[in-house]
Amino acid sequence: MRKEASLNQWKELYDETLKLKALEPWKYLDSADLIAIKLQGMEEPVFMSVMGRLGTCYGVSMYEGWTDWQILTWWQMRREKMALRFMIP
Repeated sequence: MRKEASLNQWKELYDETLKLKALEPWKYLDSADLIAIKLQGMEEPVFMSVMGRLGTCYGVSMYEGWTDWQILTWWQMRREKMALRFMIP
């Protein structure tokens, strides 16, 4: 069963997003740059991607474990392949 976040948890999340916004990580990270974090108590790493380099949409995506990493890299390769298809006459 899903547990809803408390109002205090939402406030904490909002406060953290303001801190992230102030750091402006999209100025030096691209959405294709993955950051791997090994969290205590988790067997597999968590992967993060920062969005916003183009200035239209800002965000952070998180992927848990190697399976999510494989899915993400598959999508990235597919996107690159599609881009190349349109570039090659």
